[in-house]
Amino acid sequence: MQFSYSKIRPEDYPKQKEFMPSLSSIINLSFTSLVQLFNKNITFRENIAGDILTVNIDGNFPVNVRWTNKSMPIAAWIGKCYETSGKHTNYSSALFLDWEMLSNSEFRINAIPGLTATTANPFKLTIVAITG
Repeated sequence: MQFSYSKIRPEDYPKQKEFMPSLSSIINLSFTSLVQLFNKNITFRENIAGDILTVNIDGNFPVNVRWTNKSMPIAAWIGKCYETSGKHTNYSSALFLDWEMLSNSEFRINAIPGLTATTANPFKLTIVAITG
């Protein structure tokens, strides 16, 4: 779905001719920017409060990752998970993170139920975390 709008034309408001040219210019510029954003130009890293972490998992838990965002995460999920060997894996269930924040600004992964990573069969994960 593409968003669009019709620009405000000052000549459509003859009774407000004193301020309508400057007001319509501001409104049109704002709406142009919003429409561009909503038409698939919003990026997570630049527009959403949170962070994207890349983590190597070898089956040894917990795994601590330095959290550099000033706000603490309220939710985290796995965005991508693949074997570093490139081999395809079929998961036995949906993967989710058992995680917590430590007082020293460490994002701790306690477990990933459903993932069978080992030192001989490590995985790389992309974790998406949002703050609130």
